[in-house]
Amino acid sequence: NALHGWLIYGFELGLFVIFVFHIVSAFTVAWTDRRKARQQGYKYNRDAGGKSRKTFASRTMIYTGAILLVFVIGHIYLFKFGNHEIDSHGVKNLYKTVVTVFKGIGFTIFTVVAMVLLGFHLRHGFWSAFQSLGWANDKYLPVLVRVALVFAVLLAIGFIALPVYLYLFGDPNLVQATGGH
Repeated sequence: NALHGWLIYGFELGLFVIFVFHIVSAFTVAWTDRRKARQQGYKYNRDAGGKSRKTFASRTMIYTGAILLVFVIGHIYLFKFGNHEIDSHGVKNLYKTVVTVFKGIGFTIFTVVAMVLLGFHLRHGFWSAFQSLGWANDKYLPVLVRVALVFAVLLAIGFIALPVYLYLFGDPNLVQATGGH
């Protein structure tokens, strides 16, 4: 179906635009915060007291983001443009590609680590996005922080489950029930 193909390309383009906007925004915020935060360095480097929202996730956003960028580029290259087995109808056997790749312990471990980092990245990014937009206050922020944790953990576990399952139980020689399509 030609419409189906164009819809996929449209969604891919939309995701690409959102992804690029996210990266540009992240660097803009990081650059602006560093330049405007203070003209002169701290005389003493110590805790200011009180409750801080600084976490491992917030302190490593740029690093987890960079690792996730490498992961996404590799993921797209491998599964969109990689060397796929083609069936008699000219259709890529993505099932075999996915299972074959995840049978390799190195790629599976890299994927699991990347998804754990995604969890950290989302944990901070979810609630801080609401705060940056001015939609969080003292009443709602604790709820948003808890929702962000649940969201991040569930998403990370969900994305980790498939590669681990395929590594343990996947059979690249299994033909899909749809006749190999």
